[in-house]
Amino acid sequence: MGCFSISFVICVECVSMKYTLLVGTLIQIPFAIGEIILGLEAFLIRDFFNLQLVSHSPLVLLLSYWFLIPEASFFAHLNKF
Repeated sequence: MGCFSISFVICVECVSMKYTLLVGTLIQIPFAIGEIILGLEAFLIRDFFNLQLVSHSPLVLLLSYWFLIPEASFFAHLNKF
């Protein structure tokens, strides 16, 4: 849930105020699809430890955000960086 919150804030900050509501609503769709995928993984992988490894291994890619996005884009936009 924490990774979803971070990506939600980044996406909402990157659009203008006109599209904030639309983007905030549309970003919920991949979250729901992810819950469906997790349900299918749980159906196929019965061992809890292996299920955790399979379902959380893609989150390692999100660690690259630490190096790609040094600060909040909204802050940079306000200060004209």
